[in-house]
Amino acid sequence: MGVLVFIGVVVAAAAPSWVDLTRDRRVESACQNIADIYRMARTRSMGRGSAVLLRWDVNAAEPTDAAPYGHFTVREAIAGPTGASKNLPSASCFAPDWADAGTTSKFVIAFDERRKRYDPAEAKFLDDSGNTQQYAEICFTPAGRTFVRYAATGSFKVLAGVPRVQVANKTSKFNRFVVLPPHGSARVVSQL
Repeated sequence: MGVLVFIGVVVAAAAPSWVDLTRDRRVESACQNIADIYRMARTRSMGRGSAVLLRWDVNAAEPTDAAPYGHFTVREAIAGPTGASKNLPSASCFAPDWADAGTTSKFVIAFDERRKRYDPAEAKFLDDSGNTQQYAEICFTPAGRTFVRYAATGSFKVLAGVPRVQVANKTSKFNRFVVLPPHGSARVVSQL
């Protein structure tokens, strides 16, 4: 009986640590997915010969199975309805309509850390100066150029700095950063 009580005490003492560890792993997993989606956007641009846009929108609706959009959305530039084939790739970041209902870009993939499997992860987009941005679009061209803008409209500028995404555990002080360099090789770091 005493052995069972001892085992129960040890398990009860270890449970909070196990829960914290599980939550921190969810934050790590969200970071890896953000880094993967960034690298995939760059690779897709180079491989398919089309401009590919990665959008961060803090005000995006929570994703559902019917509407999979989220904080991070990837779209690809296409020729649109005027081309011989509406799905032909387009190499320009400047010509396509990048809106979700646009006819010259199509949805590729989305990721949102607010899905239950990543709880309690919370993402924040930081520009190259460290300022929090509510909205950002990073566009890759097949020629290897990377452009950025921090509004849904307006002009793109060459991405010269290194923006990042901070992913935090809302219940603890555990943070990770996804560094987003212009060359597309995103990586996860513990601190900046």
